[in-house]
Amino acid sequence: MVALDPLALLRQGLARHQAGDLAGAERLFRQVLALRPDDGNALNLLGQIARARGDLPEALRLIGRAVALNPGAPVFLAAHGAALAEAGQLPQAEAA
Repeated sequence: MVALDPLALLRQGLARHQAGDLAGAERLFRQVLALRPDDGNALNLLGQIARARGDLPEALRLIGRAVALNPGAPVFLAAHGAALAEAGQLPQAEAA
């Protein structure tokens, strides 16, 4: 049996995401989370996919988890602030 490498899956998912294959990227990011449920990068990137699809509640949930796990990560904070602003939660967005 081949062991799955979460970092390799994350890189493949990011490449698919950048190529516009959101479904393929989502599958890979979910595989990462199956191996490492608290992977902030996978959570954030899944949140970005949810946001791109217009599912702001799911985007906020996923990106919020990434921020909770890594409160000092600028990329997660920026993504969270952008999703909050898009959801019309401007005071919270400013705080983020």
